[in-house]
Amino acid sequence: MIKLTNITKYYDDFYALKNINIDIKADSLTLLKGISGSGKSTLLSLLAGFIKPSEGKIVIDSINIAKTPDLHTSKFRRNIIGFVHQNFYLFNELNVYENIMIALLNQNMGNKIITIKIVDALKSVDMDKYLNQKVSTLSGGQKQRVTIARALVNSPKILLFDEPSANLDYHNKMLLLNIINKLRQNNTTIIIATHDEIFNKLDTIDNIIHIDKGTIIDR
Repeated sequence: MIKLTNITKYYDDFYALKNINIDIKADSLTLLKGISGSGKSTLLSLLAGFIKPSEGKIVIDSINIAKTPDLHTSKFRRNIIGFVHQNFYLFNELNVYENIMIALLNQNMGNKIITIKIVDALKSVDMDKYLNQKVSTLSGGQKQRVTIARALVNSPKILLFDEPSANLDYHNKMLLLNIINKLRQNNTTIIIATHDEIFNKLDTIDNIIHIDKGTIIDR
């Protein structure tokens, strides 16, 4: 489903990633491990199409997104990718419903369908009772679950998590693990970039990829 071939990303004379080759099967769970600055977030940004590689191919569902124009990449990301950011990127002045609705804009959906999709996404993370609550009143763990619901609302085939436990206490980390374990039942490919050992507690892990200084290393 996902194949990276000779992926390199550099900025001037700095290599963020160098000669990355990865194969990830559909419906699998992959942990992308490495210390801060190792290149994990850059790799996720490439997979999501936020940035383009300097060299190499990124093939997802037979499409080389490294070569697609930005407009096509944006549509591809909306339909295929769900991205869970470390820092949430929610609008505090909006309520939960409005924050998730942003992900559904410009898709020619009626209000009834939009509401059904948002409620279903919130139910999957046990946040549906907070539908009309302002994000500014939520705890960090609740904000993280809203962020996950926003990533789920378009029913993506691939979910990318960028250091999702970084701003969570132990209790909320365990809630996050439970959510990810449930998502495994939905035929979703999941990739988690993290240096947090708590993810070793997940029920099933198909791949662990270690990155250091922009290259894959053996462990």
